[in-house]
Order: sequence, then structure tokens, then C-alpha cells
Amino acid sequence: MYQLRTYTLKDREGLDFFRDVVYQRHFASFAKFGMAIHGLWTAPDPNDLTLYVLFSFAEKDDPATVLAELASSDEFQADLGGWDNNSNILDYTDIFMTPSTASPLR
Repeated sequence: MYQLRTYTLKDREGLDFFRDVVYQRHFASFAKFGMAIHGLWTAPDPNDLTLYVLFSFAEKDDPATVLAELASSDEFQADLGGWDNNSNILDYTDIFMTPSTASPLR
């Protein structure tokens, strides 16, 4: 199971910090919960304050359970050091996806 999460950030500084610091920390903490980050993307327009993140869950895992366990973990809280989600993230959306048989990501 894959999840595409799209964040809208308050400003460029917040986007850069979230992408370059917070999500870099998430690589290790997500792995401890059986998740893998496959990519981080931004739009070519420097005024677009959107971060796109593709990650996956182990096949046997329930995404809602894993996300709840991750969000309440000490590792996740440590990842957020120096960052305030509530004031920096204006919105986010989630799309859960199952790869087709023709997909190279399975």
C-alpha cells in the first residue's frame, strides 16, 4: 500500500526546513515502523509551497494503525524538534494507492 501525502506550507522557509530537516529525520523513524519513503517532490515554481511525499507500508500492515503508532512514538516527536506542525502546515491531503500489476513499484 502506498500513500501520497501533499502538504501546503505557510512559507518557503517552512517548506525548505520541513523537506530538508524534518523529512530527512523521518527516513529512519518511518523505517522502524515498517514504512519506506520513496520520494519527496516540489513544483518547479518557487512560489508553489507544496511538498509531495510518497511512502509505503509493509504489505501486512494496516496504514491507519501504523500511522497512529508512528505519530505517538518518541522517534516521531524527536523528528519534529524545532518544528511546529500547527503553525507551518496550512493543509495536507492523503491519497492511498495500490500499485497496478504493470507498476514498477509493488
